[in-house]
Amino acid sequence: MNGVSDLREQAYWDDEIDLRQLVETLLRHKWVIVGLVVAATAVAGIYSYFILPPRYEAVMTVALPAADGADGIGMSVAAYDAFAGSNRVLSAVLARSGLDLTPRQLSDRLQRSVNANERLLTVTASAQTAGEAHRLTLMWREAFEAEVRAYVREQLDEALDAALRELERAREALSRAEAALVAFDRETPLGLLSARLARLETELAAAETELQRLQNVTIPLESVRVQLLEDMLAAEPGLASTSAYVDGLTRPLADDPAGVAAPLHPAAELASARARLETNQQAAELLQRRIEDLHERIAALNHEQTLLEKERQRLQDALDSAAARLRGASGRVAELEARAQQLEHLTQVRIVMDPFMPESPVAPRKMLNMALAAFLGLFAGVGFSLFHEFWRRTE
Repeated sequence: MNGVSDLREQAYWDDEIDLRQLVETLLRHKWVIVGLVVAATAVAGIYSYFILPPRYEAVMTVALPAADGADGIGMSVAAYDAFAGSNRVLSAVLARSGLDLTPRQLSDRLQRSVNANERLLTVTASAQTAGEAHRLTLMWREAFEAEVRAYVREQLDEALDAALRELERAREALSRAEAALVAFDRETPLGLLSARLARLETELAAAETELQRLQNVTIPLESVRVQLLEDMLAAEPGLASTSAYVDGLTRPLADDPAGVAAPLHPAAELASARARLETNQQAAELLQRRIEDLHERIAALNHEQTLLEKERQRLQDALDSAAARLRGASGRVAELEARAQQLEHLTQVRIVMDPFMPESPVAPRKMLNMALAAFLGLFAGVGFSLFHEFWRRTE
């Protein structure tokens, strides 16, 4: 049992890392490690100081133009940001600066960030010299403002041309609407139709009044008179052959609204009363037919008048709509002309933070590069030492 335990313990210690041997290994290869560290640091220093070109950055913050595109003039914040890095603006910067670059290469030197809430655009320009970086930001602002102004002017010109065409169409539409209304009033005299309708209504009222008088007064009285005379003759048959009637019947009936005098002979009076009754009944029938005819004619005229009034109202509405369209077009033209007068103000790119002249380059970061190279050299030296020791022991 003790022999087995000793073997296990020996295997355990063989598997463990001997720190003393590790340190001795590193010390034996110290000059290799130091040499790799120094060599890596030297190479990084030479590359950072003498080979890598310096890179300076200048930062400028500008306020975006007031033309925000709400009415089709200007752009949104996102559109301004995209426009700032467009080939149109970059080509204008190259034309001003004389740099021998392509728009794509210049775009790599100009980095942008936008603050939509504050409507601010920040541009960072990078170059090999501080002066060039500073000048690049200034030239970008000049080019950006000039191209924004030119773009907004194009928008204004297009919008003004469209507004002027709309104004001309609105004037033509108003002229047509006015002509249509005048022609309607000339060809369709609603005043005469209304007068005719009023005359028929007056005639209808008079006919209805006369019919009511006949039906409620005259015909009932004549009917009563006929009935009385018939009853009188039926009660005294001798009166039918009497040559003279009593003197009291020669007086007009006191309550007779027609003022008809009592005849001397009852039979003749009865015949006359029957004739008057028949005449009044025929007159009532004629009035009834006349009233019905007047109702039909008035209804037809009312229908015709309603249709004509609707048509005239439609023409009037068209005229009002054309007038409103003309007012809107005139207002749009006036608004665009006023905006054209304010073009410089609407497209001004105001500097919020001036670009400062950078005092030192932001790249290359020489000390950091050398420190990273030294660490990599140390790592490579330690690795080489351990690998060499392992190789030596396995031979």
